[in-house]
Amino acid sequence: MGRTPGKWQLGRNSDSVITDRIENTDDKHVAYYGGRVVAESISSDSDRHLISAAPELLEALQEVLKYCNDEVHSIDVWERAEHAIRKAGGERE
Repeated sequence: MGRTPGKWQLGRNSDSVITDRIENTDDKHVAYYGGRVVAESISSDSDRHLISAAPELLEALQEVLKYCNDEVHSIDVWERAEHAIRKAGGERE
């Protein structure tokens, strides 16, 4: 499952997350939001920051799994990381 390309960041208005990749987007929307809308109507600043960081968090977690040993003490962490990656990829729980 693909995601909206580009770097995700906070939009110009107070309730949106945008990407810097603006192809296939109406110019009015780009002018209003400051980029291509990923999400809007996000009432919590904490949620906006988390959503804007989601692609970077996923990428970092995928890198961690490449270097994580599958030893007994790291199995729980490994399973949680795999679950988060599956969830971010759109797999059902």
